[in-house]
Amino acid sequence: ALMMLWLTQTRLGGFGRSEMIATTLKLIVASMAMGAVVFVVEGWIGSILLKVIVSTMLAGLVYVVLLWLLRVREAERVWQMMLARVGR
Repeated sequence: ALMMLWLTQTRLGGFGRSEMIATTLKLIVASMAMGAVVFVVEGWIGSILLKVIVSTMLAGLVYVVLLWLLRVREAERVWQMMLARVGR
């Protein structure tokens, strides 16, 4: 990723570098929150199968909600594409 960022900067003159950095930071925040949810759920549930199911569902929900709250444009585009496909 750092190599691609460097190539983008040197060959294309930035090409929205500040937007890429902002989006990357938002994704890191959402990913950290998702990891925290998995960590907390892991301590509450004894069954391995339930740990996987519950932590996956809750962590995914937290991630998607945070992407929406942080207004990650790429996530909004994916959501719009999904809605358009379902609406057909």
